[in-house]
Amino acid sequence: MKMDDINLSKAYYIWSRAYKFDNRVYEIMQFIVKKEKPKILINRNPTLNYYSMLLMSVRKVKIDISDFSLSVPLSILPGLNADFDGL
Repeated sequence: MKMDDINLSKAYYIWSRAYKFDNRVYEIMQFIVKKEKPKILINRNPTLNYYSMLLMSVRKVKIDISDFSLSVPLSILPGLNADFDGL
C-alpha cells in the first residue's frame, strides 16, 4: 500500500491474484528480504537433537512459481541428519 500509494482494497486485490507470477509482487518480496531480513525455522522430524532445528536467514525468493522447494546450504545437512545419543 505504501510503496504504490494504493488503498487496502486494491492491495488485497493484487495480492490475492499473485498465485500467478506478478513482477510487482516479486519486487516487493525482494524488498522485504533486503530490508527486513526475515528468518525461517527449519525443523527435521523427528526432532532428535538441538541441531534438528535451525534458524536461517532468507536470502532470496525464487522466481519460478512452480518451485515450492527451499534451497539450503549443503553444510547444514550433517547436523540435521546426525544421531547424537545423550543430547
